[in-house]
Amino acid sequence: LTWGNGAAMVAMVGKIAQREGFGAVLADGSKLAAGRIGKGSEKWAIHIGGQDIPAHDPRVSIGYCWGYVCDPTPGRHTAAQVMHQHLDGGVPFPASAELQLPKFDPLDMPANASVYATCSDLERLWTSLGLCIFGLAPETLPLAEVMPAVTGWDFTLAEGLKAGRRIATLRQAFNIREGVNTSQW
Repeated sequence: LTWGNGAAMVAMVGKIAQREGFGAVLADGSKLAAGRIGKGSEKWAIHIGGQDIPAHDPRVSIGYCWGYVCDPTPGRHTAAQVMHQHLDGGVPFPASAELQLPKFDPLDMPANASVYATCSDLERLWTSLGLCIFGLAPETLPLAEVMPAVTGWDFTLAEGLKAGRRIATLRQAFNIREGVNTSQW
């Protein structure tokens, strides 16, 4: 493998899938691959909790950065989609007025933490309603109208966010029960 050699990269993908040759070393992600290679390569493996970074580089999106680190399943870009949109100047969503999210200030970490918590609760609410964040652009939906239509229940966005927080708590409780230690990330 050399930088820019697309043909070698495509061939390596097949080897990774089949766990053949050097593909067997790479098949379980960058953290384990670096551990197998050794020689100081561990410090160059880019991962969060052993999960490789997905398509979006957190160095250019603080919204994704919060999600990659704080979600019970680290390194998932879908955990911070709303946060990314709010903080990084994406499409505003109708719920933002009701959520009363503060204007983004990169130096105000307590406010950013609060925004992340609210946005991730909203994201979990969307997925629990079966809304696809890729095909549907749920950030453009009036959730106060969508939630009763999907569930048949009459509840507010605040109650939906509480459900999102409960989902996060359940996921975190599962991690604790299974011995996942986030301080090791």
